[in-house]
Amino acid sequence: MNEGPEPTEPSGGGLIELMQDADSSWTTARGVWRHWRRHDLVLLAFDQHFARLAASGSAVWESPTLPSEGSRPAVVEALRTVTVDRNGTRVRVERLSSQGDDTPPDLLVLDGPIFWVRTGPKVSTNVGDPGLSHGGAEALALLRPGRLPKLFELRPVSRSRVAGRHCYTVTLVPRAETQDQDPAANALGMIAGGDEFVLEVDVLTGLVLRATKIVDGLSAEIHEWLSLELDVPVADSDFAPLTATT
Repeated sequence: MNEGPEPTEPSGGGLIELMQDADSSWTTARGVWRHWRRHDLVLLAFDQHFARLAASGSAVWESPTLPSEGSRPAVVEALRTVTVDRNGTRVRVERLSSQGDDTPPDLLVLDGPIFWVRTGPKVSTNVGDPGLSHGGAEALALLRPGRLPKLFELRPVSRSRVAGRHCYTVTLVPRAETQDQDPAANALGMIAGGDEFVLEVDVLTGLVLRATKIVDGLSAEIHEWLSLELDVPVADSDFAPLTATT
């Protein structure tokens, strides 16, 4: 367990610099990642976001929808092991457990532009086609916080400990000029929508150990590292192409 020193209160500029430097402060990472969300609040923020875009005259090319509240469980959660190499160019994400009907793939492997996804015995791949996408690697967003200061106003409010590390607790408010970009989805790996967020930022590395979307004063969506090791040895075999099982 890496506790690190007791943090001191950061200045605004000091926190920004810490987070901007974080993207290059590590080369490999391994840990257990948790994605939790309360569906009714996520749906509310999602609908509010697209209603605001439509009201402002912004182009909404499609009418995206999430399943209605009555068709989904109240809480959806997944735990996954994540191994990252070469600062995020190779990734392995394996499901440990899940609840709710949003079951993630059993295994996802990324190697540069190529991905493989295994669910049960079936494997799919993009064969390097950048036009095909995948989900399941949103944990990478927490390891790349460098652009957050450009998208949000950062307000350090307290201290905390997450995954055995001392952290700054920081509130985020999307900057007016970036709201239409949906910074939560783009930079935090969350579902679209939301106007208030709280980060737990590692005082040593500037990495985000927990990100929480707040809706109506309640936690609506959480990405967090339950454990995290940096700059540890990883095996090439972790990122080998996947094949179908029988």
